[in-house]
Amino acid sequence: MTTTPNTAQLISDLRRLTLAIPLGRLITFGTLSAHLKTSPRHIATLMETLAGTAPDSFPWHRIVADGGAVGRHARREEQIRRLQADGVAVSQGGFVQDFTRVVILDIAVPMPAPVAAPAGPLSRSRGIKDRPQ
Repeated sequence: MTTTPNTAQLISDLRRLTLAIPLGRLITFGTLSAHLKTSPRHIATLMETLAGTAPDSFPWHRIVADGGAVGRHARREEQIRRLQADGVAVSQGGFVQDFTRVVILDIAVPMPAPVAAPAGPLSRSRGIKDRPQ
């Protein structure tokens, strides 16, 4: 891939930002594109190219569409497997479960580790049974 200086800088910035995404967290093409001042489609095209040339050199799989959808692309099944290996639940339809808990909305804000999801089903109790008599 031949790159212009602007494209080379964009790729460098994209790699740096992608490497900063913690295990178990995601970012959207829209968030990256807003930060890098380019279109989400441009980011997706660059990521597709980079993932094709060096898929293990950075966590490309942690970038998803707005709303948590895993796109329909040649590496879709691999992306879903990698996300699941990171501890991110993905539905059979290719949507990240509990998306709002794992998505990074602002790159400028430090990216904390995700809060662990509660184990088992949530109780419908509103605290009445633990209320003092």
